[in-house]
Amino acid sequence: MIFKPKSEQQALPGIKPIKKQERKEHRGEGRKAIIVLFIVTVLASVLFYLQAEAPKIWEKITAPKVISRLPKGHFNPDQTIIQLKELTQDLSGTYGIYVYRFKDGYNYGLNQEKVFPAASLNKLPVMIAAYQQAEEGKVNLETKYTLKEEDKVQGAGLLQSELAGSQYTYRQLIEYMAQHSDNTAFKIMRQVTKEEIIEKITPEEVGLLFKRLYEGELINQENTDELLQFLTETDFEDRLPQGVPENIRVAHKIGTLTGVYSDAGIIFAEPPFVLVIMTEDARESEALEVLPQITQIVWDFETAL
Repeated sequence: MIFKPKSEQQALPGIKPIKKQERKEHRGEGRKAIIVLFIVTVLASVLFYLQAEAPKIWEKITAPKVISRLPKGHFNPDQTIIQLKELTQDLSGTYGIYVYRFKDGYNYGLNQEKVFPAASLNKLPVMIAAYQQAEEGKVNLETKYTLKEEDKVQGAGLLQSELAGSQYTYRQLIEYMAQHSDNTAFKIMRQVTKEEIIEKITPEEVGLLFKRLYEGELINQENTDELLQFLTETDFEDRLPQGVPENIRVAHKIGTLTGVYSDAGIIFAEPPFVLVIMTEDARESEALEVLPQITQIVWDFETAL
């Protein structure tokens, strides 16, 4: 029996023989299907990964940056900054925070380079200028000033209620500015020192002013000690001082306007540090509640190191 070549054999009944070209096409389609399936699988894996990791990636992108020169292996304030951000991000307005550490000269914060309304924080440069001019012999702080009716300014302070003709030394007026944030004393001393009114300022600038004051770069030690004493146990102890233990001294200056509830000063821990908290468009009830909480977070971090 002679066999025909396989290609020439008759197909089985009911089965259509597959031609060589058709077999190639089927194999090609199979490969395409596998490739498509592979691509879909990869894309699905990537999407799944992104879905899981996107919040972490976004958090890294939006995390506040630490402005400092921290050597490798040194303290890391990132978690503290994240705490501060989480505490303030859902509140009304904007919060700016700046911390300067005397023990190593490093600093960190949140929105510390953003410009905020100065409010009564602008009294601090005028008080310093008065001492500077006294040291230069331009002003005698024992000179008595006679209060006039037109000197009186509404708002914070005691002098607006005093009788015209009452007398106060320039030193007393500085004390009134520090202790009571007295607007009338501020008006008088600004005229004496010829200092410009500061309307806007950053937390970092305020912090560095306190830093330079504490380190004796602005006025002599005697005047520094006196001014810091005037700034201790003021009429406004419900902000920074509320966030530290009761026995801790805080020399500070508050600022208050509509939407502005700020406080800045030196917290006399061991070692001390500067803390500045400034706000804009804030709600008063929120700000007065959260300022001590911010202070406590920073205090806990600084004293734990």
